[in-house]
Amino acid sequence: RYLPRSAAGPLPRPLFCRLLLAALLLGVVGGFFWAMGPEQLHWLGPLSGLSLVVAVLGFLTFLSRQLAGKLHFSWARLIGAAGLWMTIWAGVTFTLRYRQSAAGPGSYSEPLRQLLMELAIFGFALNAIYGFGQRLLPGIAGSTTPYGLALESTFWLHNTGLLLLLPASLGWSLWLEVWATTLLLAAALAYAIGMRGFLRVRRSTPRPEVGEALLVRYVQLAFFWLLAALILLVGGECWAAIRSQPLPHAYLGSVRHALTVGFMTTLILGVGQRLVPILGHTLLAWPRLVAPIFLLIATGNLLRVSTEMATLAAAPAFGIMPLSALLELAALALFAANIGRTLWPPLDPLLRSGRATLRTSVALLLAEHPWLEDQLLDWGLGYIGRTRSVPRELTLGTLARSEGKEPEELLARVNDLLQKRRNTSR
Repeated sequence: RYLPRSAAGPLPRPLFCRLLLAALLLGVVGGFFWAMGPEQLHWLGPLSGLSLVVAVLGFLTFLSRQLAGKLHFSWARLIGAAGLWMTIWAGVTFTLRYRQSAAGPGSYSEPLRQLLMELAIFGFALNAIYGFGQRLLPGIAGSTTPYGLALESTFWLHNTGLLLLLPASLGWSLWLEVWATTLLLAAALAYAIGMRGFLRVRRSTPRPEVGEALLVRYVQLAFFWLLAALILLVGGECWAAIRSQPLPHAYLGSVRHALTVGFMTTLILGVGQRLVPILGHTLLAWPRLVAPIFLLIATGNLLRVSTEMATLAAAPAFGIMPLSALLELAALALFAANIGRTLWPPLDPLLRSGRATLRTSVALLLAEHPWLEDQLLDWGLGYIGRTRSVPRELTLGTLARSEGKEPEELLARVNDLLQKRRNTSR
């Protein structure tokens, strides 16, 4: 949805998008049910794996068309690398589901589980986030122009580290894992420096179209967990290499959660609540949910990472750990509700009751009552006359503030005119 607009590439056909979505859903949902009952649904394992391969190849085709002629940009190469690693992940997934169709994923060896997670997390997800983030995060966080040389280093450091990590995860050498994870950490540091991160934020006039100010904190918290997770991973791999024994499962689980929830999910929650309204030319339905979602995901992730680490020394920590899942689930449920309401909004109060609010779209107001345009111009709202098309996301309140008018006073005058018009028409 975002890439054709950002890269000025060709729009995909609606049928292609629907087929791609159907293939992805069959691959994910089918894989879930196969994992729950492989003896009864042994055929669903290979089928869902094949569906993932088809979907990923379709997605790779889409990326190749969008990124054609743009691979000299580091963001384009990172997104392209994400597509390639995703293809390898889908191929490995299909192979394992085919071979273990009657036994299910519980029969995968620990190195194969690790391989799948590294392909998904470091291969697809981090490359995609690093690439799309170059285009998205400066506008959302209000940071300055990214630093190109550091971002160029991100691509090479990250993917070199991943190439070393894959054989290391299969047990080739503990010290190879140290080098691999060190390169991944260096890539994350280069990315944070290149984005000139996430801490320096331009101040802008607060208005609904810009999004809630707290959304910037999602980005900052996500970057913190990215660096913290990789520092923990490098430190743990050094300890494991010195002791000549693999890292405990709980330690790896804690690091993985810091990456998947602390970094990726937190970033998605923040960016999603800003990007979806932009793409839909609308406002976030319930902006007051931004704060509780942030607190829930931040607290839940911190509790999970800390308690999982604590289980290495104190078994009672297992009793506290489930609370983290409830907090994170609550955050995701509120996010889903907010995004769902934004995508499928209720009727504007103007259409229900005939009265405008400060959040009423000016475009909607003029479409329903074109005679108001002359009145707004007479009141000194010159923007209406200067623009050829009023943006759908521009609200009456923001229009008043941008023109130096008192929003409540303008709203009262508009509603008075609307009331008089209704009385006259009767």
